[in-house]
Amino acid sequence: YQLSFGNLFFKVGDYENIEISQVEINTGKSILRDLKLYTKYNKQELSRIIPVERDHFNLNCPLIELNSLDLGFVQDSMFYFKCPKITFNEPDLKVFRDKLVHDDLKTKKLYGTLLRNLPFHLNVDSLQINKGSIRYTEKVKAENNGGTVHFSNFNLSVQSLSNTYVSPVKTTIQVTSEFMGTAPLQANWSFDVNDRSDAFMFHANIGKLPANNMNQFIEPNLGKRVEGDLLNTVFTIHGNPYTSSVDMGIKYRDFDVIALRKDGKRKNKVLSNAINVFVDNDSGSNSNSLREVQVKEVERDQTKSVFNFIWKNVKAGLLKAMVKE
Repeated sequence: YQLSFGNLFFKVGDYENIEISQVEINTGKSILRDLKLYTKYNKQELSRIIPVERDHFNLNCPLIELNSLDLGFVQDSMFYFKCPKITFNEPDLKVFRDKLVHDDLKTKKLYGTLLRNLPFHLNVDSLQINKGSIRYTEKVKAENNGGTVHFSNFNLSVQSLSNTYVSPVKTTIQVTSEFMGTAPLQANWSFDVNDRSDAFMFHANIGKLPANNMNQFIEPNLGKRVEGDLLNTVFTIHGNPYTSSVDMGIKYRDFDVIALRKDGKRKNKVLSNAINVFVDNDSGSNSNSLREVQVKEVERDQTKSVFNFIWKNVKAGLLKAMVKE
């Protein structure tokens, strides 16, 4: 069979819309062209009308391919979505979060629970993202437009994205990307959707990152600059919805923190000197080794996302590795 639709438009709740220029459904492969999922208000309007924090986002994907898509009902009652492979080609995602809006204090569930609790059967053997781009901007201070982190050449492979598999099959996620324009990043993430403890493992390896590349996020949000080179950062997190541990190895050199005055431009020499008294500006003289540390317990803020939890672990590891005892 073959079906084709054009110029589709859907409202997704109160804040977002979806547009798709063309949908082609075939027995072997279905294709979506020029998908746009976006917040229908501009950033300022959204911040004004929402009662609690909500992402403003704009996703554009020129081509989505679904191989052998199968939809239906199990015994005429339970809906199922089955697809051996879904591929997103060159998606571009821009996300903006206004932290000046009230926090959303609802508990944020981890992905294992979200998959397990879906009201239908989901079975995607493989999900791929090819050559994507992600930009995340966070606004903390009213006087500026926020700071940004970005991932280019973003490639992702998810295996066993499903709530129908049985243990010991795990959902696995592999990522390769360029972080902040220069640093090669590799990450691996795994969890068992049937494990009700929601235990997970997250591992990442980040190559050479000039510290000043991070200033586009740090400077507007924290009122500081950093200098030096993070030559290699490796960490592994073992966690659950409540707590985690992190093992980190890092190699860096000539690291310096520059506190800024209230104008956000000029150096505050007194505060900068005070901060750097407590910071090791070099990880050590051995050219090949990483400085290794372990943080045995990092408590999760359950009102924040899993990505906040990962960052909290990274922050704990960096502080232990770089702050003088």
